[in-house]
Amino acid sequence: MKDKLFALLHQTVSKERIKRHAEEIHRLEGDESFCNYKKSTDYCLELLKDAGFEQVERISLPADGKTVYYDCIMPQAWDTAGRSFLRIEDESLTMEERMIADTEKDPFNIGVWSAPTPEGGIDCEIVDIRITGNDPEAVRGKLVLLDGFTQDQYKFAALSGSAGVIVSDSEVGEEYPDHCCWCNGIGYTGWYLTAEDKRIPVFSVTPRRCAFLRNLLMQKKVTAHAEAKCRIYDGEVYTVTGIIPGESKEEITMIAHLYEPFLPDDAAGGAIIAEIGRSMKSLVSQKILPSFKKTLRVVLSMERYGYAQYYLNKQRNQRTLIVFSFDSCCHISGRNLSPIKINRSSMFNPTFLDLYLPFLMHKFLPKRRVCTVSGTLSDDTFCSDDFIGIPSLWLHNGIPRYHHNFSPAFMYADWDLAYDIAAVMGVLLAQLATGNQKEFRNIRRKCGEIALETMKNKCAIIRNELEEGKISCFDAAGKVKHHKKQLLKQLSSISQYDSGKVSQETIKGINALTRSAIKSFCVPKEGRILSGIQAAADRIVVKRIVPGTLLSMARIPQPERHNVEIPDVLYILFDGKRSVFEAVKQYEYEKNTVFSAEQFRTTVDELEYLKKYGYIKIETRKEVVFNRGTCQKRASVLNNSGN
Repeated sequence: MKDKLFALLHQTVSKERIKRHAEEIHRLEGDESFCNYKKSTDYCLELLKDAGFEQVERISLPADGKTVYYDCIMPQAWDTAGRSFLRIEDESLTMEERMIADTEKDPFNIGVWSAPTPEGGIDCEIVDIRITGNDPEAVRGKLVLLDGFTQDQYKFAALSGSAGVIVSDSEVGEEYPDHCCWCNGIGYTGWYLTAEDKRIPVFSVTPRRCAFLRNLLMQKKVTAHAEAKCRIYDGEVYTVTGIIPGESKEEITMIAHLYEPFLPDDAAGGAIIAEIGRSMKSLVSQKILPSFKKTLRVVLSMERYGYAQYYLNKQRNQRTLIVFSFDSCCHISGRNLSPIKINRSSMFNPTFLDLYLPFLMHKFLPKRRVCTVSGTLSDDTFCSDDFIGIPSLWLHNGIPRYHHNFSPAFMYADWDLAYDIAAVMGVLLAQLATGNQKEFRNIRRKCGEIALETMKNKCAIIRNELEEGKISCFDAAGKVKHHKKQLLKQLSSISQYDSGKVSQETIKGINALTRSAIKSFCVPKEGRILSGIQAAADRIVVKRIVPGTLLSMARIPQPERHNVEIPDVLYILFDGKRSVFEAVKQYEYEKNTVFSAEQFRTTVDELEYLKKYGYIKIETRKEVVFNRGTCQKRASVLNNSGN
């Protein structure tokens, strides 16, 4: 089925239609003023209806800086309100040299979430944070030229009483000296500022203008006149959703976010999804495809924050089989420099699609590089935690170096790739939504083959790590068992779509590879003896009591909030059963990393902070008796045959 279907979809999918719709969404969203979003979502509503989706609706969400969904505090609405500019007050310079920023030339010279200046603007000195350092007195009442752009620098400047900040994307300055960056993630915690956070004006300038200003500051005192014309208010954002109904209410969901000013991030995602739906509906109406057994849903919303509200619906979550994210899947910068990356579902909700989607990509797009990476629960894939419980996969190809830079590398889309992804994902969605027992039997067999080959490769890699002294025999055994467990979970997940069973031959093969590898590692029977911070971490058992991953730290009083340095995947391992040490080990095996003693200490400290505000409960084991209790359990887990 899949070969014929791919050929049909390549004929049915329209690259020009994807391009036209993406460009129109991008045009309507404009300079990222919230007042534009009613029009852009009007367009999305009609786009989905024209594509054949039914029950299409728009859901209003408050943008008030106060409303909390999971741990996301919604941002306040923000609009531009006229010309904003930053002008050096030095008549020895030409007017072109004096105008460091001017939204009449580049609308993004005013940073999103910027505070407005008073009527008539402000006149003050500019200072360079490379010279002042983190001295509050040196920046108070002044415009601060930051070194790149970070949340911590913005927070420092705001709380120190700075008049505003000037930011630039210096990392790509040599390649793109005349493009500024989008200053999105400036929240004190989380991505966005809340109603309680102090704001200051933000000007985003090009690397060329930044270098000119920095050089001038080394020579003499510089003063400037600045006007930031924008407004902050309580408004709305929207979620747009619709379905193509199937015989079952079980849903297969495609998502893309709105409200960011780049074609591939993510106006193109919504256009690709609409085109996939339109093409599949067309093939069903022509009786080329059978009627849908599963329901196909599309969701377009604010990245992370809008989806936090969407995933509050427990009943819908329970009937959702899979979520596919199309965020940043067709950047032109990735054409030759970056592969298509497939973020697997998290280790808590592994799926056979972790194996099968890369196979389809390699099969149908042999000239494109494809790689898979471990699930992170980042962006809109946080639904794959243990509370929401939906597997998710995310296709993306953006290069981090260019992230949110207005240069062609990040701004422009590779429409050929968008077209290819629509066709391949159309094949997969058709198989999932319309497939019969024969179809899923073939998928199960292929996934079994991939799983066996994956297990062979994992064992070989881990054996090399052990031989090179990179890991201990205990960790080598632990990693093998972890990967075995994940593969078996991936294979068994096919039962959500079909009643067939995983081949016993496949299961036996994976178990045999596990036993053979662990036997070769020569793990001592007496087990691992812990000391220092690791022993202390093994006495701490943590249970999360607030649903979801951490972001805005909404339960904590604003003055006491800080970003917690615990990765999401590690945080959700705290289930009230594992010790902190055991959770860290599982995280290490999944992410192929090693925690330092300092990281253990930071984690323990951060857990105490979270306990204080009711995110978690902590119990302390009175003692650890080696070769008994948890240590015996750990030793037996690492030393047994792998069954």
